[in-house]
Amino acid sequence: MRKILLFVVCFCIYGTMRAQLPASIQARLQDTLNVLHDQYHFKGLSVAVSYKNFGVWAAATGVSNGQASLSPDQLIGIGSNTKTFISTLLLKLSEHNQIDLNDTIGTWVSGFPTINGAVTIKQLLNHTSGIADYLENPIITDSLNMNPHKFWQRNELLQLTPVPYFNPGASIAYSNTNYLLAGYIAEQVTGRPIQELLRDSIYAPAGLLHTYFPPFEPVTDQYAGFWTDLNGDNVLDNGINWNQPGSVLPVNINTIARDAGAIVATAGDVVLFWRALLEGNIIAMETLNTKMFQPSGFGNQNSDYGMGVFMEKYRGNRTFSHGGTWIGQINSNMNDTLNDIYIAVLSNQDSLDNDYTQRVVEALYDVLYNAQATSVNDLSSSGQITLFPNPASGSVTISGLKNKEVIHIYDSMGKQLKRIECTVPQIIVPLQEFADGTYYFRIAAANGLIHTHKVIKQ
Repeated sequence: MRKILLFVVCFCIYGTMRAQLPASIQARLQDTLNVLHDQYHFKGLSVAVSYKNFGVWAAATGVSNGQASLSPDQLIGIGSNTKTFISTLLLKLSEHNQIDLNDTIGTWVSGFPTINGAVTIKQLLNHTSGIADYLENPIITDSLNMNPHKFWQRNELLQLTPVPYFNPGASIAYSNTNYLLAGYIAEQVTGRPIQELLRDSIYAPAGLLHTYFPPFEPVTDQYAGFWTDLNGDNVLDNGINWNQPGSVLPVNINTIARDAGAIVATAGDVVLFWRALLEGNIIAMETLNTKMFQPSGFGNQNSDYGMGVFMEKYRGNRTFSHGGTWIGQINSNMNDTLNDIYIAVLSNQDSLDNDYTQRVVEALYDVLYNAQATSVNDLSSSGQITLFPNPASGSVTISGLKNKEVIHIYDSMGKQLKRIECTVPQIIVPLQEFADGTYYFRIAAANGLIHTHKVIKQ
């Protein structure tokens, strides 16, 4: 979410272990984290990695409150990564024919003079609506300074939305109001509060046990201590402790973030969410590929925005992400489906420059990406699984399967096209639905081994 002044306020989210991440890779990740902590001197960092079929590796460094060490099971705000959750929720409603993405929002939204009812739901989700950001209204900044305990209603925030940036569809501009409206519409359509919709429609299918939407629901896990500059002296103060009543900055400040940035989570839950989402376990793969990943039309081949997701390239590989910041909290993440790398980094401090969390993400990604040349060969060099013919035209036969293998098929850009669960030692995969080109078949065995094969369709 965008930066606004509090004195300085920034707005920009474990699973059961299967086979463990190899000890050598764990050591390299931990060493990298330690070096970066010494380099950037951040207060605390909670990180999680989901790599291939090895469950979730999580770690933390630095402090929570005072000198108490930060723990990877403490909650930190994920900021605008909340938008990915809200977009997923709206796309799920569209799958159930409760909304159409081309519906105009005036069906549900009225009484706000600066909000154009002709905007479509799709334009909200990909930030092409032209609706201005409510956080640009100085009344909100003043309220944070003078009355941080105020519990904001969504209607109050929408009334404070400035005049539009441009006509719907004419350009792209990131605006938190878009997602405030998306959450409002979800509630209108279903008759249920957003926190219940998120829990039932997203947290449950993704297996998220440490993700919350405060202060709108009870929180049973412990928060990390959050650090921000409270008095404008460019020194971080430990001003937020939502575990205790009377916090300098109470949990009610999250009523401003709402659908645009209010979720708190562990880093482990963040990578579980992204893996579940991108593997088609929350919304269908067809919905991902034809809707969520549909470019806005205002990006380029290296960077664009879909519906609640940034689509970019790193090291030449297609990645998906959505970071964000809130008061005393920063989230950066990177998710590469082709190489099966999912990384989340949560910081319990804010900063005028939150690039350091992105640099940590990139450094952890490099550890995993560079390890693949050895680790994949070491772990999955078995010749028992074979694919033939290759190149192929009509179909590919996969033999040597044991039991409960899962096959993921990706295109050359890392977009997952199909997921197949196997229960027999040999299967035939038809290729008629695929255009000519290069594809990657990633076979994940129940014992944790990964087999990746390049297949050429011609």
